[in-house]
Amino acid sequence: MWGPILPFIVVKWIQLTIMWLCPVRFDTSSDLVLAKYVSDQAEFVSGWPSPVRPLVNCFVNSVLKKLVAWDIVYFSDLFVHDIEFEHLFVFCPLWWRWVKYMPPASNNFYTKLFASVIYANGFHLVSCISMYYLAETTFGKISMFRSRAKSIALASSLAYVISPAGIFLTAPYSESFCNVLVITGLWFREAGLGKNPVLSSFNNLTSVILYLVSGSLIAISFGVRANSVLFGLFYLYDLQNAWKNSLFTDCTLTIAAGGQLAVAIVVSTWYPYSVFCPNRGEWCNSWFPSLFSYAQSRYWGTGFLAYWTPNNIPNFAFAAPTIIIAFWASRYFLLDYPSNRLLPHIATTLALCMGAILFWHVQIITRIGSVLPLPYMYIGCLATSPSQIQNSWAKYIAVFSLSWIFLQTGLFAGFLPPA
Repeated sequence: MWGPILPFIVVKWIQLTIMWLCPVRFDTSSDLVLAKYVSDQAEFVSGWPSPVRPLVNCFVNSVLKKLVAWDIVYFSDLFVHDIEFEHLFVFCPLWWRWVKYMPPASNNFYTKLFASVIYANGFHLVSCISMYYLAETTFGKISMFRSRAKSIALASSLAYVISPAGIFLTAPYSESFCNVLVITGLWFREAGLGKNPVLSSFNNLTSVILYLVSGSLIAISFGVRANSVLFGLFYLYDLQNAWKNSLFTDCTLTIAAGGQLAVAIVVSTWYPYSVFCPNRGEWCNSWFPSLFSYAQSRYWGTGFLAYWTPNNIPNFAFAAPTIIIAFWASRYFLLDYPSNRLLPHIATTLALCMGAILFWHVQIITRIGSVLPLPYMYIGCLATSPSQIQNSWAKYIAVFSLSWIFLQTGLFAGFLPPA
């Protein structure tokens, strides 16, 4: 469990050093946001003890300001202000609200920006620990992996430290918050399941509570990032298993757990509708009046094959290694070492990858793919396998991941793709 902590600290230290040393930024559009907070910077720096103020001021200029890039340009303003524009409703609503309303209580932009970095990195560390327990609990129930479940768990958590999401788990993006909710939720779900895998008929009150809480965490994660909707597949799989085995009490509890995600979807659709409609027209008049779907299509140009243009070939190249590892992981547990217990993991992994390839901005898979446990558990299995070939593949993936996240950090610091 404690194994990931030292590597985590070392990787984060190197990333922040790269950020500090990056000399220039290709895109300076974030300066339009930062220009509003010159007095906030002075106030933030003055709040520190006199001896460290020059260092803090240098940190703000050399690191914090460089973290305000890409999507953060949009939602960092929401850490201290209310929503002004329609498209901001779809930006990680629970993430920026968490930063805004959780300690420290302040309206200072840099205080909140600094806090958001602490939260993001804290959530990443907790995700690494949750990954350990998810992998240990999962593989401890699969006979072919049971003898090395703890070793797989440790290797999986270490792999998560060097996730290809890299700087996006260090910067105040929403991924770390979403990931800790999902991975912890899936761990709780797995802990509540029997060995078949069929729900344990709920003779154990602890398993009932864990399973219900797992549904709550997945539902909350949907309010952080909408792609968490795909984890509803886990509860559909459980419902099918319970129904097939005539466990009708289990069916009820499965619906109660997974139904929380359905409620979250309804609320997230209704809220912007209640604010803008019907006077807004346009998306309000759709058969399914979803501001999220409308904003994604209108403002970000998503849609079926919409991203398949020659100028986006580099973005597909950026995404290719992450997608390939995800497909390898799916094949490994579907064909080479099949386990029914991992079927919902495989379905969710493939669904997210296909969504990125066919519908979304494909390069985002390097960061949103960090919510998928399967690739990291796959690396854990390779690293602990008796096969030298599989061990070698695990080393190659680790070398790629480390090289990539440090290169990616430099690109991010210069406000360069991929985002």
